[in-house]
Amino acid sequence: MMAESLDMKVAFRSGCSQQGIVLLTVLWILVLLAVMVGQFCYSMRTELNVTRNLRDETVGYYLARAGINLATLKVIDGISGDIYLPDGTDGEEGSVWRINQEISPIPFGGGRIQVKIDNESGKININEADVLLLQMLFKSFGIPGDQEATIVESILDWRDMDNFHRNYGAENDYYQNLPQPYASNNGPFRSIEELLLVKGVTRELWQMGLGRMVTVQSDLVENTLIMGSTPEDEEKRKININAAPPEVLRCFPGMTKEILQAITEYRRERDFETKNQFRRLVGDLMFQKILPYISVRNSSYYTIRATGLPEGTQVRSTVEALVRLDSRKGTVRVINWVDYIDPGRGEAVADGV
Repeated sequence: MMAESLDMKVAFRSGCSQQGIVLLTVLWILVLLAVMVGQFCYSMRTELNVTRNLRDETVGYYLARAGINLATLKVIDGISGDIYLPDGTDGEEGSVWRINQEISPIPFGGGRIQVKIDNESGKININEADVLLLQMLFKSFGIPGDQEATIVESILDWRDMDNFHRNYGAENDYYQNLPQPYASNNGPFRSIEELLLVKGVTRELWQMGLGRMVTVQSDLVENTLIMGSTPEDEEKRKININAAPPEVLRCFPGMTKEILQAITEYRRERDFETKNQFRRLVGDLMFQKILPYISVRNSSYYTIRATGLPEGTQVRSTVEALVRLDSRKGTVRVINWVDYIDPGRGEAVADGV
């Protein structure tokens, strides 16, 4: 009897042990399945979010392209020597199509489009600016006098056709002796980014707004720059006070925060049609100082920036195009096109045309 009882206890313990192993195995399998299902759900959610973002980016991008096309049509239809684009109600209530001012978001295709049209005449042309205008530009950054002189004279050396450098300037002999040598252009700047190659111009100045203050687009023909110009050509060289961004307006001698604010508020409602209107706003003293630099004339070059805003998402897609208007033919030509892949990080892909 004792032997049978002992055998039964051993068998019972053995059975319990096997059941425990089976239970533990089942629990581990359940845990593993839960992890696999969780990982699968996470992967599916990630893929769903990626797909949704890709869809929203695509919708936003084509909304932005539609904005470029719509603004281009407005430029073609509305520019005839007037500084205003025609008023319209095709945007949100109260929106007005105007150059150089924010335009209310336009409902379009299940989303909205934010459009801004700027004229290049409000920037300082680094191919045409004289010494005084260049000094005025770089003095506004508060840099030391020797750095200012270096940049100004190096710009003049870069765009002239000889290899004789000015006192503070630089020609090929300087650029060829750099760790990564390159040649001076000895001609007009072909792009504003080329300015970063000039002696004394730093990336810090660029980030402080230099790139938004200059242009190389001009209505002047090449031989005008060499042989002189008419009074009309001189007017083309000047800065359009209706199109000048705040960074450029701050360069003007005698400019104060109060005057800048007054100009901004005035332009928000209308543009200056004559220089006398500007004189009455800023006063005679300042007007006489800046008269040689200012104009109310638009150039034929426009920068159009459009951002697509799809409904129900924070995704933004931006496209920027530089176009040239031929008012006689009623056509535009795309000079440069930039697709902003991620406006939040400022990454872009540019295509020159």
